[in-house]
Amino acid sequence: MFNGNGKLLDELILAAKHNVLINVDSEFDLEQICEAGRIAGKQIKVLLRINPDVDPQVNFLVKSC
Repeated sequence: MFNGNGKLLDELILAAKHNVLINVDSEFDLEQICEAGRIAGKQIKVLLRINPDVDPQVNFLVKSC
């Protein structure tokens, strides 16, 4: 599993090529992970952490890569 803030695109591409599960830490992170998947020609498995303290009235955008 690849976890942590500040993941670099090159690191994400390498993780994608080796089918590593990647933790999504932010919306920007998700964009980078999608780009890495496109470059690597791979579909990437991701882990989303759900924070129960989030206001239930907030909408969460689901992005398809």
